[in-house]
Amino acid sequence: MDNELTLIEHVSELRRRIIISLVCLGAGTVVVFPFSSYFLHILKIPAKGAIDKFVFLVLRNLS
Repeated sequence: MDNELTLIEHVSELRRRIIISLVCLGAGTVVVFPFSSYFLHILKIPAKGAIDKFVFLVLRNLS
């Protein structure tokens, strides 16, 4: 280990990596969002028979 970092340098590097990860996650979400219904359709195919048995809870306005 030729390059030992101080605690502040480690925290700064961690912050930089977290910011890059969040930016990539956001960009990926924006790119994939228009295709979300297609991806959900593909993911539902294996559960085609069981999906009718699921219970979905929906919050409604009671007033």
